[in-house]
Amino acid sequence: YNCIKMRLHLFFGIVLMAIPCAAFQSRTLVIPRAATTRSLYQKVGKANRPQALTKEVAIWVGTSVLGGMVGTPAVVSSVKGWYAQTKKPRWCPPDGIFAPVWTLLYASMGFAALTIKREVGFNSPAIKLSLAHYILNLTWAPVFFGLGPRWSNAISTGAFINIGLVLSLAAIIFEYSRINALAAGLLLPYFAWLAFATALNFEIWRLNPKAPYGANDKRRGPRIPTPQVHQDGQWVELGQVPKDRNEFPGSISSDLQPA
Repeated sequence: YNCIKMRLHLFFGIVLMAIPCAAFQSRTLVIPRAATTRSLYQKVGKANRPQALTKEVAIWVGTSVLGGMVGTPAVVSSVKGWYAQTKKPRWCPPDGIFAPVWTLLYASMGFAALTIKREVGFNSPAIKLSLAHYILNLTWAPVFFGLGPRWSNAISTGAFINIGLVLSLAAIIFEYSRINALAAGLLLPYFAWLAFATALNFEIWRLNPKAPYGANDKRRGPRIPTPQVHQDGQWVELGQVPKDRNEFPGSISSDLQPA
């Protein structure tokens, strides 16, 4: 809950900061001196009007940030579950760092994509590549965290998804740089963080090669079954047997059976 609340606060803060930036950018748009009549102003399009641009910024940045929260429930449930039991490198950041960093990065992705869209249109190859990359990005958290408790290949699959993200992002930055240098520059922090996250994913995979819990990791030894005792026709874990046997009606057998 705290993770979702923090991301929502960051989201509204980013949108509020983006509104004056969008208004300033709209004032800096160059309109030919001859384009002073109402017809020519309409021909330039609503995209050059401050109100329309502000709305576009809110839509693109907001959609990018809110879409990035799709995997938040799986992340929150796993951080205190199986993910807490995995081995991690010493240089792994605290869990609380990831949510604000990803929120800012999703906002920069949305603003950069909007900048390119205004230059070359929504159906341009650069925007289509960005959309494909964004969808692939959204699959990582459900695979890594959501499937982790049930699928032993979740960590390794997440690592290869990260490889695809890094390669596609490099292509996106190259395409953006040919259209708008500012949009390409906005993605550089994202590229650096994604490279770091990929290295972290591979290191967690190396430290936990068999299963998310490390249960099958030979370096940790075999899993020891929990002894149980037979009482009143059913098996009860040894640690749950009360000290006072009189609490149970009937006698407790000394037979043991592994879990």
